[in-house]
Amino acid sequence: INNSQESIMMDSPYFIVNDELGSTLESALDRKVNVRLLTNSLNSTDAIYVYAAFDRIIPKWLSKGLDSYIFKGIRPEAYDVLENQAGGARFGVHAKTFIFDHKDVVIGTYNVDPRSANYNSEMIVSCENNVELADAVQKDIDSRIDGSIRLNSKSAIDEAEFYQTGFGKK
Repeated sequence: INNSQESIMMDSPYFIVNDELGSTLESALDRKVNVRLLTNSLNSTDAIYVYAAFDRIIPKWLSKGLDSYIFKGIRPEAYDVLENQAGGARFGVHAKTFIFDHKDVVIGTYNVDPRSANYNSEMIVSCENNVELADAVQKDIDSRIDGSIRLNSKSAIDEAEFYQTGFGKK
């Protein structure tokens, strides 16, 4: 993140930043790095408490310049499924993928949350200076962004909060 000059794409089921990551992201945003996030909506996650924490902090991050999207939970058309019944299932973001400056890719088990930062043993695979891989990963993320809601204002957050969410989750 500190080395990024142009852009950072984060694709993570969770977005709850600790102090260290928060200050690092703020620094990138202050440098005018385009920071984008794709994460779960309340509909596309089973971790209600995580979405509640995200919902509380996302207005602050939007005001700092974060470009944020929440996945609606609908399977992207390009995704093949083995059984017809799975095609109608609720899908969620589970990837932990980061793209830096359209050329460096990190894929791993690291969720953007305090558990991954402080407790869990996480793994990543990093591939530097591979534009072809970065483009392929970005294409996949873009297919899910197409099925997402852009959070670009407080009213967008409020409107999206309970998108397709059942009464029990609400």
